[in-house]
This record gives sequence, structure tokens and C-alpha cells, in this order.
Amino acid sequence: ITASSLLDQSWCSASENICIAGRFGQVLNYCSMAGFSIVCSDGTTAGSAGWEAYGSSSGVDSSHQAGLGTGWSTTCVSQSGFYLVSDSKTDKAWV
Repeated sequence: ITASSLLDQSWCSASENICIAGRFGQVLNYCSMAGFSIVCSDGTTAGSAGWEAYGSSSGVDSSHQAGLGTGWSTTCVSQSGFYLVSDSKTDKAWV
């Protein structure tokens, strides 16, 4: 499975908020085998406070794409072995 095969769609806003969505059709322990890593120009990483996650087995509806809706939760720290080539110590998170 490649990262591109897992990506359903992604949405970015023009403001400081960002909503990133992915989908995979199986229920697995993703915190041990997958993750999301990012380093923003302001120093924000996937491990920074404030990230919220929404999980759905049927895709992400328009309300959640806009960062609204209910059922959001905190992220978990990913234990997956992947890393950013530019910074292998960057925090990793998942739902």
C-alpha cells in the first residue's frame, strides 16, 4: 500500500486552519502502523497541542471537511517506523 493509495482527498483553507483527510477501509491499530507527520514554518508539528482527529469508515462528509461536525477526538502518538527524510525525529500522530 502506498501513501497515495490511502489518500481519499485533502482540503486546505486559506486561513491558519487545515483539514487533512485520508481513508482506508479496514479497522486496524493505525497508531502502531501508520501516521501523519508535518513541520510547519511556524514550528508546529504533528505532536503540537491543538490537533483534533475525526475517524470514519465511510469517508469524510462536507461538515467535517470544513472542520465542523461532532465526534472529533485527540490524536495518538504514532509508533510507526516511518519518518520525514528532512527530520527523522519529527513527531508523528494518527487517529
